Amino acid sequence: MHSRSYLLLNRELIKLKQEPLWGIEINPLDEASLLDWDVTMLGPVETPWEGGIFKLLIRFSPQFNDKPPEVNFFTIP
Repeated sequence: MHSRSYLLLNRELIKLKQEPLWGIEINPLDEASLLDWDVTMLGPVETPWEGGIFKLLIRFSPQFNDKPPEVNFFTIP
């Protein structure tokens, strides 16, 4: 049986795969736990960041939804 956080994250991941967000690519690092996501974002159009490619790591805790995720940017804007 999976944890509550796994079920919530899995539901969000399925939604994102069915209806992708413009300029955002998300891949879980471990399909078994879904707690760490590798994210690539394009800079928003008509902003100083347009044309930029930003790498992030989103770490969810096992208490996800009660505790917010930790987000680390690897590309500095």
